[in-house]
Amino acid sequence: MTDHTAQNSSYYAPARVAVLICYFGLLATMLFGLLNFGPPDLAPALGLWLLVSSGLFLVMPGLVKEAKRSYQWLCFIFLMYFIWYVQAIFATAVGASPAGAAHEWVGLALIVIGFCAAMFAARGKA
Repeated sequence: MTDHTAQNSSYYAPARVAVLICYFGLLATMLFGLLNFGPPDLAPALGLWLLVSSGLFLVMPGLVKEAKRSYQWLCFIFLMYFIWYVQAIFATAVGASPAGAAHEWVGLALIVIGFCAAMFAARGKA
């Protein structure tokens, strides 16, 4: 590209949509898990959800602005949540409810898909 008007790659738009779906899906999955398996009262559950999801909230302004660095940082943040969910899956395999285990698997799938989509979005962003 010799001109100054850089264009995004053809896979940027679908990757961005996948990132946003996984991003908000992960926030909803964490909220669902804390409301159903967390503290019995609403206020502590919402406070814990804000604390747990604060890593995702850090990159929200950059995702709105479609900043390339935000996609790159989101990959690092997804890695932190990946470790957390894998540990939770192995912990629930010992003797928890099947609904809790399904919730953790959904979160892990959203993280893996979101990580791959964020890498494609960062690569395709001009």
